[in-house]
Amino acid sequence: MVELTPKQKGNITELECLLTFVKNGYKVSIPFGEDCRYDLVVDINNKLYRIQCKTSHALPNPKEGFKFKTKSVIITAHGTRESTYSKDEIDFFATMYEGQCYLIPVEECKKEKSLRFCYPVNGQKKGISLARNYTLEEVIKHLK
Repeated sequence: MVELTPKQKGNITELECLLTFVKNGYKVSIPFGEDCRYDLVVDINNKLYRIQCKTSHALPNPKEGFKFKTKSVIITAHGTRESTYSKDEIDFFATMYEGQCYLIPVEECKKEKSLRFCYPVNGQKKGISLARNYTLEEVIKHLK
């Protein structure tokens, strides 16, 4: 199998997220050009949401959960710089993991976001985000 570039992996994630929204009956628009901070605009209950898609990777123990970077790398004539996203730019991050689409509000993210399938064995609950609370279906249930 051919090794995919990060850009190719990102394109696949974006297509998988788009397909999941469409399969669930939502209208999806794709912004023209490469200069938007969001990848998709999704019409959910007659309201438009800006979605930035990010590729997920397993945590060190894949049974515990997964994570994704919530920053972008911007290439300029003077080199590269990292940038985070704000509520003024996007509404949600979307990611895919093991065939499930997850939707995470931008205000809950810093430079990286981890979603876990259960709480850690040490009993910590503070600061832990459970994946089941961020499935596409679960998040959309709570949108007005």
